[in-house]
Amino acid sequence: MGKATYTVTVTNNSNGVSVDYETETPMTL
Repeated sequence: MGKATYTVTVTNNSNGVSVDYETETPMTL
């Protein structure tokens, strides 16, 4: 298995903290 490229974006707003992440390849945990 190869390394997966992922992007993590954390946004802190008045509603709280939102975390969004995108993966180039599907990962099975």
